[in-house]
Amino acid sequence: MTSSRNIKICLLFVWAFIVLAARGEKWSPAPGKKRRLAIFGGGIAGTFTSYFVDQLLKEEGRRDEWLIDLYEKESVLGGRVREVEVEGLRVEAGAGILHSSNEFMQEAVDFLNLTATTPSADGRVYIWDGTSILWHSYSNSIVTLFSILWRYGLATLFHASQTVNRTLKKWTPLYKSFRQRAFPCADGEAECFGGGFASPKGLFEGLALYDETQVTAGEFLRRKRLKPLFMDEWVEGISRVNYGQSLSTLNAFANQVSLAGGSLVGSVWRVKEGNSRVPEGLARHSADRVLLGRAVRSVSLIEPFSGHPPLFAVHAASATAAGGANDSSLSAISDAHYDAVVLAAPMGLSGISLDDSIPIVEEAVEEPLKYQTTYATFVACDGVDKKYFSMKHDEPVDLIFTPEIASLPITSIGLQGYTPTDKRHVYKVFSRTPPPDSLLKEMFVNISTITRVDWLAAYPILRPMAHWPHFRFRRGMYYVSAMEAPVSCMESEAVGARNVAHLFMTDFVARGAGDAADADRQDGQKGHDEL
Repeated sequence: MTSSRNIKICLLFVWAFIVLAARGEKWSPAPGKKRRLAIFGGGIAGTFTSYFVDQLLKEEGRRDEWLIDLYEKESVLGGRVREVEVEGLRVEAGAGILHSSNEFMQEAVDFLNLTATTPSADGRVYIWDGTSILWHSYSNSIVTLFSILWRYGLATLFHASQTVNRTLKKWTPLYKSFRQRAFPCADGEAECFGGGFASPKGLFEGLALYDETQVTAGEFLRRKRLKPLFMDEWVEGISRVNYGQSLSTLNAFANQVSLAGGSLVGSVWRVKEGNSRVPEGLARHSADRVLLGRAVRSVSLIEPFSGHPPLFAVHAASATAAGGANDSSLSAISDAHYDAVVLAAPMGLSGISLDDSIPIVEEAVEEPLKYQTTYATFVACDGVDKKYFSMKHDEPVDLIFTPEIASLPITSIGLQGYTPTDKRHVYKVFSRTPPPDSLLKEMFVNISTITRVDWLAAYPILRPMAHWPHFRFRRGMYYVSAMEAPVSCMESEAVGARNVAHLFMTDFVARGAGDAADADRQDGQKGHDEL
């Protein structure tokens, strides 16, 4: 009797489901059941995505409806933001300097009660060509200014600063657009959704900055009547410090970002407590679960039953949860299902494979992004060997940068500070190949410690590219690191994260669950057609 009754009940449920489907009823989440968002990558891009989604959901009174999981394959958060300790002094091994125009990074620092501080400049700045000093600063700032004017000319400095200023003025309205949810689209284009840009191309066209991404910095600056000597020494030197790339390959917009970071306009700052405190703090305050050491291997698309919006099946290596509101062990779980997923790490480097049913980012570009290898070497010593560099002054050396000469063994040398006990100089050496200890002993006096960090994928090769990845693959699947096609810095990653957060809100809050299934089918087909 019991078995017969159970069969009848099951048949009743099947009949009810068929009737509802025939009537065109839409699936909606069960009351009280949370939907789930997964973010892959615990660097600036991923943690800012978590933060912005958390903030926007709270603004709409919908935060309780969502569970946010943040996956990070390493044992610590930060990605390319990392510190190393050299004889008791903590220094930035990766991204180090921020600009006064970086509104999202400043917002995060304020939110986390961190401290923005101006980097100190204790010594002279030099431009070195491998055999001699081409230019150097002076202890008196007025004398330094006159020496720059004498060597490069007033007109060149004026045109250079005006060029960077114009780029910044075009860029800064983007923050107002995000705050007001009003996104400018380029004429004749439909690249922006009601809640964000579909691709970085649409973003840059909307800001009238796309043309700067389609030309090399060298060609762009020659049109601006900059003196070749200034371009070869200053502009090239700053680009090598920030990106390790030449004006002959670097796109003009990325170079404008580099020049702004070189204090040509505005000012620079850093996080006193360490830049890594930003991603750590954002994850702690916004994600429900932070899954450290948990590497996502693959993502596939599944449809639980007819009428239910597709879910994303995520397969990841084992790890344990850390931090967040729900600190339970997940070591036994290898697969999980999510309503939405965000890729916040470069696809070519993440090791994540996507099912054939999902548009793949590499198909939307001419070729996968290539990355710049940078070697960061930290040296604790008594100072720079001035005979090696042909220097004639007694003041400490604050910075040495170099023009684009293939035979040079380094790209830059920068003073990071002094050890807390012995007050020894700590320098950071950037190079394209690992500098041997024998070379370092020639460059520095009385070395006590050498610490090496090899960034095998420090930055994308930021050449002009006509076709870029999209921020949005389909409804519920987003790619923050699409922003790395035109430019790569902490602030641009935060901008990409904010844009993806708006796309997510448009898909899951503005539209409502009732239209989810139809939107899935339409967006999926549109994505395949576009790619």
